Amino acid sequence: MKLNSNLDILKKDRARLVNRLKNNLQSYFPYFSRCFRDITKPVLSALKIIQSPEKLETLTLEDFFKGN
Repeated sequence: MKLNSNLDILKKDRARLVNRLKNNLQSYFPYFSRCFRDITKPVLSALKIIQSPEKLETLTLEDFFKGN
């Protein structure tokens, strides 16, 4: 019973954090959600490549996949 209670708390925390991440990404990278439909998958590597909205505007798809 205690484990189920903790699992419910963790699920709610995860949902809250995912929503917060979506909102923050939308603020800095408005088109990010179009590239990544499910942001719960690892997007940290993409954020390291993109770094800023200005970099995203000039980043080619080829460079993105190369990791440049």
